[in-house]
Amino acid sequence: MGKRLAAWLGSGVLLAAIFLMGLSYYIGSKLIAPHPVVMPAHPELPFENVTLSTATQAPVYGWWLQKSSDAPAVLLLHSVRSSRLEMIPRAKALYDRGYSVLLIDLPSHGESPGNAITFGFREAAGVNSAWHWLYQRVPGSKIGVIGISQGGAALLMSDVRGKFDAVVLEMVYPTLQQAVHNRVAIRTGDALASVITPLLTLQLKPRLGFSADALRPVDHINQLGAPLLIVAGADDRHTPLIELQQMLARAHPPKSIWVLPGVHHQDTFAHDPDAWKRHVIDFLDHTLRGNLKHQH
Repeated sequence: MGKRLAAWLGSGVLLAAIFLMGLSYYIGSKLIAPHPVVMPAHPELPFENVTLSTATQAPVYGWWLQKSSDAPAVLLLHSVRSSRLEMIPRAKALYDRGYSVLLIDLPSHGESPGNAITFGFREAAGVNSAWHWLYQRVPGSKIGVIGISQGGAALLMSDVRGKFDAVVLEMVYPTLQQAVHNRVAIRTGDALASVITPLLTLQLKPRLGFSADALRPVDHINQLGAPLLIVAGADDRHTPLIELQQMLARAHPPKSIWVLPGVHHQDTFAHDPDAWKRHVIDFLDHTLRGNLKHQH
């Protein structure tokens, strides 16, 4: 009887393990699936369609809003499983305040092709191309960047992270390992998340070619070399405030953080457009409209 019970228990554990592995593979497939979006026309803003070349030969598509030939420019980088459409309200606000704006679809998002979402790792190629395009398009102008979540991670993982004149990071995760754990824990609790998270992150190397240890944006934040504003939601469980405070601590000054009370992992502009303009655009005004220019 004891042997039979042990056999049944062993079989149950094996089946549970197989189920968890299969489930994690399915979830992983959903998480890395490309997010294509067909772009509608937006006649209310004078967008110019742009196509950027990348080191991988895959094009990156975007829109360019030019205010004037000598206006400072701002690059907008959307969040995961989104597209440049997410950034239109920010683009309009910046354009109305005298900025030229470049919105792009990061690789594997929107109209930009790609085989898989990589949470900022390969998306960094789009950031590289965007900065070089801007540097040629508006020579002599200051260039700022706003990255939301994965968009900010892509910036920090890029080769051009130290070339901008102002940086705004909205709710950007410090490490992929923490990001996955936090998101799983929201749905399952910490105990189960500690089991499921490794099953997800261990898929990265065989499926995408890099490990979770290779995707640590926090390790590069001290290489920005430009004034930094971090935007955080006080109630964000995806990227908790303490994690963003730790990122801020590792950045070089000048640096600051804007914490929005009662805000979760959400669109901060949509939550309070006026407050966003006061904090973010005022930060850019102070940084990009001054007399000093970052040495590229």
